Amino acid sequence: MFACVESPRYLIFISCIPEAWESLEKLRHSFNIDTESFGMIEGQLGTTAAAANAFVSKERQPPQINEDLESISKQLEDSITKQQHITQHPSPPQ
Repeated sequence: MFACVESPRYLIFISCIPEAWESLEKLRHSFNIDTESFGMIEGQLGTTAAAANAFVSKERQPPQINEDLESISKQLEDSITKQQHITQHPSPPQ
């Protein structure tokens, strides 16, 4: 089913995430598809893309993803703070 035009995996492969979501909902009817869609997106586009996907609520993402995102966010904040400090207080020329 990977190569079928309407298959969720194919739609994710061509970066049509909303369409993939709708297709998966049609296939699964009332079943909760958050975890399954997260796994498909992670497999096709990577963990970061899966975590950034707006369709997956933060509560339903695997716990390690939340921890990784918090760690990356903290590193980014630290880096920005360091860069701002260097920009505001440059060292004297030698």
